[in-house]
Amino acid sequence: MPLVWPTLRYFRPTEFGDADVCAQLDAELLVTLDALRGMLGVPLVIHTGAITAARAETADSQHPKGRAVDCSAPDLTLLDFWLYAERFPAFRGVGLYPHWPRPGLHLDTRPTTVRARWWRDASGRYAEVTPATLALIHDLAEGRP
Repeated sequence: MPLVWPTLRYFRPTEFGDADVCAQLDAELLVTLDALRGMLGVPLVIHTGAITAARAETADSQHPKGRAVDCSAPDLTLLDFWLYAERFPAFRGVGLYPHWPRPGLHLDTRPTTVRARWWRDASGRYAEVTPATLALIHDLAEGRP
């Protein structure tokens, strides 16, 4: 288990799954999630932490490497949550998922200098984040088709 757990203010290993999952999680990811939670001032719900490569949807998934979580901030709009997460350079992979039962983000600490951004539409297709995407996500949050 990463030695960083005792330094975290807001998260405990039980929120990320079993001991095997917790042992795989990247310290940079955990510290940055904790800082994000502190900035937000509202709880974050962790949906998925480290998973096996067999469960990963894509070959380059950061979940099996312990560098990714899928999470939501129920007290914030998805766009507000995304804007806060974007303030943290350690999140070098940021995916928006407006069609999850609880809309949320994928956040990862992949080893790259170029940030990856994407979103997943209602049919499961992945695409780049554009101004039109953000307008669509805003409309979804407002209950407009």
